[in-house]
Amino acid sequence: MANVSSPELKNILLNVRKSYRLLFEYQQKVFNTIQFIGDTLSKNINSGYTIFGNTSQLNTGRINNKSWVWLNFYLYEVYFNDLILEHDVIKFAIEVVSDIGFFDAHADIEKMDVKSFASCEESKTKLIFIVGKNCWKPKDFNEDNDIFKAHGITEYVKGNDENGEIFMAKSYDLENFANEDYITAQLNDFISFCLMNGVNDFKLI
Repeated sequence: MANVSSPELKNILLNVRKSYRLLFEYQQKVFNTIQFIGDTLSKNINSGYTIFGNTSQLNTGRINNKSWVWLNFYLYEVYFNDLILEHDVIKFAIEVVSDIGFFDAHADIEKMDVKSFASCEESKTKLIFIVGKNCWKPKDFNEDNDIFKAHGITEYVKGNDENGEIFMAKSYDLENFANEDYITAQLNDFISFCLMNGVNDFKLI
């Protein structure tokens, strides 16, 4: 935005105001969707945190932080309460990936290099369902997680029921969660994915 004219800045600020209101609508839609998912699966939301920016810097009084610190819903993970059984603990989270453009870029880039992200038209907005049975996020998932967010990779499974530890993740395009009927269809697919991989603790109420 350096060296813009006054009319150009006026138009930019108009788009900023529109963008904030659009973000409000978007985030409310995502919150409502995740709440519906939790209610439908009889899971209570426990907590959540941002992944793309370091929100610990928000309360430092500094305004020279990276812009992503202030846009913390770009990549956000919502945790649900653990399901504690006699012999197992089932962990469940949903990761909101508002834009896979950074992860789908065709080269190693920095987070601040927004112009090198994959185009908005090529990119997607995703929900990633994450489940751990007696474990959570193995090292190779954390290393490959950026790749998993990009196009073409929708499922990840590590471990098996023989040793009692299973970790899995499955991604969905958010556009397929437009209403309750669509959401229920995606949840049925997710439940089938869990059953196929040895976790039978997710059911629709």
